[in-house]
Amino acid sequence: MKLIKDIKERSNVGIIFITHDLTIAESISDMTCVFYAGQVMELGKTKELIENPIHPYTISLIKSIPTLSVNYVPKQRLSTIPGFLTEDDFSDGKCRFYSRCFRSNRDCLKNIPLVHYDTDSRYVRCIKI
Repeated sequence: MKLIKDIKERSNVGIIFITHDLTIAESISDMTCVFYAGQVMELGKTKELIENPIHPYTISLIKSIPTLSVNYVPKQRLSTIPGFLTEDDFSDGKCRFYSRCFRSNRDCLKNIPLVHYDTDSRYVRCIKI
């Protein structure tokens, strides 16, 4: 990670880094794009996205990260996202995270665009925000 940071800073270039680990993204990225089933669910400045996640998938991902905070209990179970990704989740005209989302309802069965949120760099694909 140090090498990637050094190259980024020394060369003043943009780097696309793909990871499932948001703690790594937090350590090296200025911007983060959260994908689910090939669709952008949330996009924004990394610090803002991690400190204030908006999309239910981003919220669920962050809840599943183990922490080394004072209150961490090692034998405590991590939060998980219920269900499984199915072929039906890829059908047109609905949110791809619909079947696994803790906020979903019938409104989520229609096409949901990626929309600009309240800051210059924040975009979210969810009608429940």
